[in-house]
Amino acid sequence: MSVAVRTLLGTVVEAWGKGTGMSVQFYWRRAPAEVVAASTTAELERMVECWDEPPEVWAAGLAMGVDFHGELMDRVLRECHAGTPEQAETAGLAVFGGEMRRSSWITPDNEVEEYEAVTLLTPTEVFAVAGVLGRTDHAAWLAGNPRRAAELVRSVGHSRSWDTEWEKSLVDDLDALGDFYRAAAGAGESMVKRICG
Repeated sequence: MSVAVRTLLGTVVEAWGKGTGMSVQFYWRRAPAEVVAASTTAELERMVECWDEPPEVWAAGLAMGVDFHGELMDRVLRECHAGTPEQAETAGLAVFGGEMRRSSWITPDNEVEEYEAVTLLTPTEVFAVAGVLGRTDHAAWLAGNPRRAAELVRSVGHSRSWDTEWEKSLVDDLDALGDFYRAAAGAGESMVKRICG
């Protein structure tokens, strides 16, 4: 039995580039730091399994998800702070950055394949991200840089063309993400993040 190592994000981006049109969801989960520190990777994955699961977590506002454009959110946040490397690095923690925890599964070819199960942010990192997102005028950046936004869309392999409807959806999700991080920072919480395709 051979072992292959990859990141799920890498596979998702590769699939986009091949025009598979696969639907990708990205999830954030607020949680107490002590609970995250004491949890196994499998337990961390189960903290937020999919849309509306577990229902009590979503009802309490402890989880957030986006469909389709998590990678674009990451690129836009980094672009907004491209002139200030430290802030760009912190903005990069909002979606994909953080401590990686891996898990594995058995493929149909009987190979053990590792994947990036979750990424974690400490309360200190959550606080820093909340501060940077609070200073990010992504709506103004997108409105003022339509050509660059379209380039970013193409760079992550989306077949859909950039338009005002998509711009509004992205701005709404980035606004919600900022609110989510500020709530987590105010509560002194860690962040658990996972991508599903």
